[in-house]
Amino acid sequence: MNKSLTTTIIVIVAIVIGVGIYFWSIGGTPVGGSSLLSSNTNQLQNTVGSEELALLNQVTTIKINASFFTSELFLSLNDIVQPVPTVEMGRANPFAPVSGAPSPFGLSQGQSSTQTQSPSSVQRQSSISNF
Repeated sequence: MNKSLTTTIIVIVAIVIGVGIYFWSIGGTPVGGSSLLSSNTNQLQNTVGSEELALLNQVTTIKINASFFTSELFLSLNDIVQPVPTVEMGRANPFAPVSGAPSPFGLSQGQSSTQTQSPSSVQRQSSISNF
């Protein structure tokens, strides 16, 4: 047998024995065992369910005294709502240049401060092309 294959088999056997000793020493079953997992899950479900049930019971015991809405004090209140005035709608495109306004860069409307080149005249340059 090849020396590296023998070493690999010894390492795998040692890991399997180590895992077996670990689970035997803690006295439990592997994660696949259901006793530990199911008890924690049931306890968690009971805790969450009991909190929600307690909140629901508190909400159902609320009693609202609606006699306030028929009292003279409530009925004497006046509504002082003021209508919102209508305003003129703004421009359709707020980013379009304003006609008659001076250009911020001294250009007349229709001129552009950037010039584009045709794709054939652009040369490809790279900072790592010198390597």
